Amino acid sequence: MSERDTQVQANSSRLLPWLVHRFADWLALDQEELSAGESLLCYGLDSVSAVTYALYLEQELGVELEASVIWDHPTLEQLAAHLADRMTHRGAAALPGA
Repeated sequence: MSERDTQVQANSSRLLPWLVHRFADWLALDQEELSAGESLLCYGLDSVSAVTYALYLEQELGVELEASVIWDHPTLEQLAAHLADRMTHRGAAALPGA
């Protein structure tokens, strides 16, 4: 495994709990009600809310995201891995508020 891959994996591990917390807050759910491996569509996400959430993530993380990022990475685990890759590529090491 390359050093970059190791960094992406570490960033993904730190990012996943942050995503779970933020997504639960956004949906007004308890974090325990979310499964990181479950499709976000199961929580009532539609196309408008998916794009809105993608814009929120873009602003919070400071990375440019496609509007379809939620459809392309439909679980919090997949989304965390993708975002970690984007953040590592950009050179970001910290999460907002961390």
